[in-house]
Amino acid sequence: MVHVHHPFLLGPQAVAAAKEKGIKTVFTYHTMYEAYAHYVPLPQIITQPLITKKVIRFCKEVDQIIAPSSTIAHHLKAQGISYVTSIASGLKEQFVNRSFERKTVKKPYQLLYVGRFVSEKNIMALFDVMAQLPEAYELTLVGYGNYLDLLQERAYDILGLSRERVRFIVQPTQQTLLDRYRSAHLFLFPSRTDTQGLVIAEAMACSTPVIAFDGPGQRDSIIDGKNGFIVANQREMAQQIQSVLSDPYLYELLQKNAWQSAQAFDPTHLVQQLIMLYRSVLS
Repeated sequence: MVHVHHPFLLGPQAVAAAKEKGIKTVFTYHTMYEAYAHYVPLPQIITQPLITKKVIRFCKEVDQIIAPSSTIAHHLKAQGISYVTSIASGLKEQFVNRSFERKTVKKPYQLLYVGRFVSEKNIMALFDVMAQLPEAYELTLVGYGNYLDLLQERAYDILGLSRERVRFIVQPTQQTLLDRYRSAHLFLFPSRTDTQGLVIAEAMACSTPVIAFDGPGQRDSIIDGKNGFIVANQREMAQQIQSVLSDPYLYELLQKNAWQSAQAFDPTHLVQQLIMLYRSVLS
């Protein structure tokens, strides 16, 4: 069996070679590829439909598709592709089998973002949220990417947020990343295009509830009002942050449920699902 992870570059070559040899192929549909059309130096009104068409055509060439979330599976089935199975990506070792950690909510309130510093992550929206919150709320952004300078300009120069309230940590060690997850009161997820958002599961594994904008990657992970909240815009996010952190009972409930939710992303269980799918395809 050949398992491919990209509909461009080596993906089509791998599928073509597999077909020539009579080998079954599986494709993991990792992301909404048309959301990255801005990386192509042509107008998006042209590139987005072309990318969508090419990806769907590629999907129809393989024997089975893995979607990292049910939203993506529904999206593909709406395109006439029925052979789709939802299997989430698993957590890294340092996030597995962690014990529940009860956190004390006290000022300054610690908010956290983890991910690449790129435009499609919608990070700028978090600064609008910070501008609506009192001084007692601090945001740490952990990651890397070519958008860093623009993010700092937006936060510090345009919105006038202080460097004490908004901090950037670039390419941290795994231990530093883990410590940030553990010390955060809430994890904020601004992306509207991620197909899973594994950082949501990482945060929950560290007993950190999540507040996110709506999008395909968060609907399987976040149960609204149980382990976090899904909000529509910056104003709602700012309001929900203050509401959660002013209610100790609600916060502890969200914490416990977030930690429990993360157990579903144990790679041991997910690998077994993948093996069963392989066997099904081969049979």
